[in-house]
Amino acid sequence: MVQIIPRAEVTAERIVELLRGERVEAELCDTGSGIGGYVPATHSDIVIRTGDWLIAKATWVGALTTDDYVRCLVALNAANNAGPMPKFSIDTPPEHPASLVSVLKADEGPLEVSASLVYPIGDGVSVTQLKSFLAEVLNTGIRLTRELHALYPERSPRQPGESFHIGVGDAAPADRVTPQRVEQWFAAQGVDGVAYDPDTRCISLSMDEMPVDVDFEDSEVLQVQASMLLPGNPDAQEDIDATAFLHLCNRANLDSWLSTIAMIKQHDLLGILSHVAVPVRAGLNDPQLDQALNGGVVG
Repeated sequence: MVQIIPRAEVTAERIVELLRGERVEAELCDTGSGIGGYVPATHSDIVIRTGDWLIAKATWVGALTTDDYVRCLVALNAANNAGPMPKFSIDTPPEHPASLVSVLKADEGPLEVSASLVYPIGDGVSVTQLKSFLAEVLNTGIRLTRELHALYPERSPRQPGESFHIGVGDAAPADRVTPQRVEQWFAAQGVDGVAYDPDTRCISLSMDEMPVDVDFEDSEVLQVQASMLLPGNPDAQEDIDATAFLHLCNRANLDSWLSTIAMIKQHDLLGILSHVAVPVRAGLNDPQLDQALNGGVVG
C-alpha cells in the first residue's frame, strides 16, 4: 500500500527525519522565509524549503568574485542548455548586504553559484516520491560540484565528497507520467487537438504564437519547454552584446524559482529557451501533475 504524506505534513522536520533515516547528515535551518532542511556537504551546502512546492538549492562552497562572473555565466548557460535540470545561476551570497547589480557595478565582492530543483506537492506526496526527490537533490549537489570543479579545480576542497545512497522505488502504475495522461490534462483544460508525436517524443502546441513542447525524451523527467528566436537576421544581431544577454538570462533565473532561462543560438540567430522540469521517476499523482503542467504551460 502506498504511504501518502498529506501536504500539511510535508515539513522541514519530516524531511530532516527522513534524511537522517537514510544516514544523511541533516538539520533544521532558517531560510529567511521560514524553516528549511539543511545538508552540509563537503563541496556544497544544500537547503530544502517546503510550501506548495519542494524547492532545493545546492550552493558550491568554493570562493568566487566578480572576476569570475563572465566565465561562470558562459559555463552555467551551457549547463542550463545541456539538460533540463537542475537550474544553475550565480548571485551574491544571501548574507552579503549588496545586490548582484551593485557588486558588479563596483567590480568587487563575493559571488556564489547554485543549482536548484523543484517538485510539486499537490495534495500530498508518497514516501517513495519524497525519497526520490531527495536523492535527486543530492545528485544536484554532485553535478554542481562537477561543473565548478571543471572550471576551478584549485578552489575545490581537497578531500573527496560524501557518498550518498537513498533507496528509491519506481512510480506506482497510476502515477506514471505518460503522454496519454498529459493529453487528458489538456483536454480537461478545453485545449483540443493536442496529441503526442512518437517521432519527436513530444506533445507540441502553440501558446500566444509561441511553440511549446512537453518533452518525453527522458522518462524520468517531465519537461515543458518554449523557445523563441530574436527577430532579425544574423547581420542585424551582430551588435547584440552576448554577455549582457547572458546576464539578463541569469537575472531571469534568479527572479523565477520555477523556470530555467538560457540563451540559445540556432541558424546563427540568438534566442531564448525557457523550460520547467521536474523529476518523475517516482511519478506524479493527478493533483501533482496538474500543478506541474500549470506551472510549465500556464505559468
